[in-house]
Parts: sequence; C-alpha cells; structure tokens
Amino acid sequence: MNEKLWAILDARERHTQASMDVIHQRLSELNNDAIGSSVCQGTITALERENQRLRDENAALTAQHPEEPGDPYGYELILDLHGCDIATCNRASLRKYFKKLCRAIDMERCDLHFWDDVGVPRAERQTSPHTKGTSAVQFILTSTVVVHTLPLLGAAYINIFSCKAFDSAVAEQLTKKWFGATECRRRFMARI
Repeated sequence: MNEKLWAILDARERHTQASMDVIHQRLSELNNDAIGSSVCQGTITALERENQRLRDENAALTAQHPEEPGDPYGYELILDLHGCDIATCNRASLRKYFKKLCRAIDMERCDLHFWDDVGVPRAERQTSPHTKGTSAVQFILTSTVVVHTLPLLGAAYINIFSCKAFDSAVAEQLTKKWFGATECRRRFMARI
C-alpha cells in the first residue's frame, strides 16, 4: 500500500483517538455533574464506534493489497455476547449458525468439532457456570470459527479468524441476532 494512503488511514485513526482522549479528560472533570457526565459518556460511545468503524475500514483497504509486504496475514473478529437466548447454546443450533454465518461472509466450511457433555456420564459432567456449555470449532478453508457457549451465564464467546478478508459488520450483526444477545463487545484486528 502506498505511503500516502497509509498516512491518511493513520491520521484518521489518530484524530478519532485524540477526540476520545479529550472527552475522557472532560468526563473525569465532570464526575460529579450527572448531566455533563452523561453527555460525555454518550459522545465517547459514539467516538468509540466511529474509531472501530475506521479501523475496520482501514483493515478492508489494507486487505485489497495482499501482495505488498507488511500487509496483514489475516483478520480476527472477537465477539463477547451477553444476555443470550440459551436455546441457541446447543449442537443443533450451532450447526445452523455455522452454515448461515459462512454463507453470509463467503467462507467455505470444512470439519466441525464439538466439545461438551453430550455422551458423558452424569457424574462426570461440568457443573460450573464457567465450564458448562457447548464449544465448537468450525474449520473453514481459510482458518476457523470458534464458539464457546455458557448457557448458565447467558453468554457466548466467538472468534472468527481468516486469512481471507470478510465483512466483520455482517458477521457481528448475524451473530448478535442468532444468539439473541442484548449486549455485544467486539474487537476486530488485522493479524500480522
């Protein structure tokens, strides 16, 4: 990628980060002012979304030039979902999720493996909310989609990694909707 484009991408991200830093400083000054604090927090949330959008856009622009040295090897979307519908935390639902997700982000599915208490004697099953659930690895031609569900906590943790670029916004929206999540924390990064 040429230096001019890199400079533009870097400047956009630095500008958004600088704006967030100013708002964070103002928020700490207004910690006793509920109205000012609420306004600043809303602005920070909007700036964080914009900064993430710019990062995703920068990663997509970078992906258009894979032949150039220094470009990412792959891309990873990490989603932490809470308030999930526990009916989605089973093998049957996950099989359907992987099919729909891979179709939506244009990935070729390969082997699928589950890890849970299916077929395990009752005395040996997991009971802790942090370990009881179904985990799955959907291998794709370009890497993996990994899901860990924790129905007792109403949570699901998803990692989508691929050396082929994909639309992270489509993957996030489909995943949030599939699991019925009321809260979603996302991270999207280029892997070098």
